[in-house]
Amino acid sequence: MNFYNLFADLHLHGPYARKDKIDNLKNTILIGDIVEGANCKKKDIPLVEKTIKELTEKFGEKYIYGNHEREGIKNNHYIENGIYFTHGDLESNYDKWMEYRFKPKGAGWFKRNIWSKIVNEFDELDREPKTDFLIAASNVAKKNGCKTYVAGHFHPKKLIDVTYNGVRIVIVPRGLTVINL
Repeated sequence: MNFYNLFADLHLHGPYARKDKIDNLKNTILIGDIVEGANCKKKDIPLVEKTIKELTEKFGEKYIYGNHEREGIKNNHYIENGIYFTHGDLESNYDKWMEYRFKPKGAGWFKRNIWSKIVNEFDELDREPKTDFLIAASNVAKKNGCKTYVAGHFHPKKLIDVTYNGVRIVIVPRGLTVINL
């Protein structure tokens, strides 16, 4: 087992950004929605793109893009020691999130201040992964020769760790999670 420092769903430059400091510690992996491209102010798009570029240069393939980076599907997973690290949106609802990943960056006042607030309040509910997600996650892990699948995306209040179809599926909460895998 190795320990990992996993950062997930910080949504930097967004209306509900976390303030976690991203350190390049040993075994640090960024698993998506680190930077908020979807709901940032339109005037902040250059800053968002600069932040994504800097983090990509610093962490390379260990910076996995989520649906809110709006960077398409490049850098959508990283494999190490039989562990499939990803954001989790593509296994959640592939068609919906594929479309979302390719939309332009930036949002207007209503989306940032009203719609994002509603979504953020929904995220405060403790959601469990649905069976179709567990099936897709276990299948993608197995297809890539992995026995463990690690994601963010769902914003759970606490770590979710289940075994489904012979694959350990771990969903981390927002912020930094230090974990042995």
